[in-house]
Amino acid sequence: MSKICHKIHQLYNAMKKHSLPQWFNEQGIPKNGIYILFEKGELAHSADRIVRIGTHTGNNKLWSRLKEHLNENKDRSIFRKNIGRALLNKDKDPFIEQWNKKNLAKKNKKALDPNSVEFIKQEEIEKRINEIEKRVTEYIIDNISFVVFQIDDKDKRLELESKIISTVSLCDECKPSPDWLGLSSPKEKIRKSGLWLVNKLWKSPLSEKDLKELKNILENAGHSEQRSKLLISKYQGCLLGLAIGDALGAPVEFLRLQEIKKRYGKDGITDFHEWRGFKPGSYTDDTQMSLATAVGCIRAYQRWSERGICHPASVVHRRYLEWLESQNNPVQRRGPGNTCLSALQSGEMGTIEEKINDSKGCGGVMRTAPVGLAFSSGRAFQEGAEYAAITHGHPSGYLTAGFLSGMISYIIEGKTLAEAIDLCIGQLIKYDEHSETLEKIELAQKLSVSQKSIEESIQTIGEGWVGEEALAISVYCSLKFSDNWGRGTLVAVNHSGDSDSTGSITGAILGTLLGVELIPGKWVRDVEESGRIKRIANDMFSIFKNGKKLSLEEYPPF
Repeated sequence: MSKICHKIHQLYNAMKKHSLPQWFNEQGIPKNGIYILFEKGELAHSADRIVRIGTHTGNNKLWSRLKEHLNENKDRSIFRKNIGRALLNKDKDPFIEQWNKKNLAKKNKKALDPNSVEFIKQEEIEKRINEIEKRVTEYIIDNISFVVFQIDDKDKRLELESKIISTVSLCDECKPSPDWLGLSSPKEKIRKSGLWLVNKLWKSPLSEKDLKELKNILENAGHSEQRSKLLISKYQGCLLGLAIGDALGAPVEFLRLQEIKKRYGKDGITDFHEWRGFKPGSYTDDTQMSLATAVGCIRAYQRWSERGICHPASVVHRRYLEWLESQNNPVQRRGPGNTCLSALQSGEMGTIEEKINDSKGCGGVMRTAPVGLAFSSGRAFQEGAEYAAITHGHPSGYLTAGFLSGMISYIIEGKTLAEAIDLCIGQLIKYDEHSETLEKIELAQKLSVSQKSIEESIQTIGEGWVGEEALAISVYCSLKFSDNWGRGTLVAVNHSGDSDSTGSITGAILGTLLGVELIPGKWVRDVEESGRIKRIANDMFSIFKNGKKLSLEEYPPF
């Protein structure tokens, strides 16, 4: 049962979630269907936990049913009534007895003398009920989100609603958190099931056949197209985000923070500027090598598709050698790191087992975000580490790269930023000599919720010249401003240290998390080779998510 429940959690978590103000906006809500509710802080199967499943019996009434859960009338929504019961029971409020009854106070008052004791009593009851209704509404607004999918046939949606409820209620992994409000419900079935439901629990669950039918329903309803658009935005956000972050940080790399503020103002650098003769918006070797990694991943897939055999790191290494050759052109030489140059010039290809040097510079981690767009979360960490080990032999040089690759992959799969970090920590600790990277990541997590100033926090982590510091600074900035690409990335470049690398890594993380639409449009337009970067992102999506073959001329399989 846990397996099917896991699949439906992944399925529904991949859909677009609605919350306020969408509760009041009919756009995007089908006329008939099933709704799935999630609650803040509740997790299961590494995703947001389903806390209620519902539908409607009348034709074309899904929208009306959803509105009833927000309209302040508990007698029209058992969901509202149950939340109110839990709130009152948690407070040990005796008014719960009145809340359980049908609200007739307003009706009763009409037959009473306004000066009578009974009228005043009914008025007090009505006032108290209204207060609780508002409290319930606030709770729903603050904590509940939902997805919907279309099913026009009444019998089919009632059947699937019942089976989904039973599947979740029977799942051993769908347990409420200790803080879940439902545990304060006077209804034993709510406490025991972890659902805001008392009916259709523990009955006939979904079968594999039912699950397949659900997937088909979602695809036919256009949710696969919706999911594709979301993923394309994340793919573009990752590659354009890293390039823009790189270009923002390039002019201030090597400058102390005081020098940055003196040159660009009290807020530091806040836009593209010229650097070393390159025009504003030009990126550095960080983006060059990241794009080389992206193209290398595509070529590796092409090779596997054509020949049925491939060692991806070798294909990526070959692409790095092509990048090395481009550094003979002064226009393409964008401040490459000595470690990358010397390692690639050596004629050897470093691996985790056969270390090419003992470098832990950030030149490994800064180029591996695209690996997370190419591989699943179960493989991205190892692949990212292998690609960094081509040039960087110290564990903190390649494990940080694996960590970044894994984070990007987990975010693509629908995990939150915090979840992605925790899951990558779980992978990191399986490798030898991980402590240095782990300590910096945990420091970044701690600082992101501390009262320390941003400047002091970044200074505490380091300057970003080495892998674990660059990654940790980027993790800190991403956690601190997880809903604001511009703020998070500008913070990442305005510090004393390797500003272009921390800007690039942060830009990639937040770009993947938020999507390209939340990156300021001016920067998307003005960054160097914006069109080419977007095209590579689209090609990565096409090949790694849709399995499409790309031009062998543009992406030769070697």
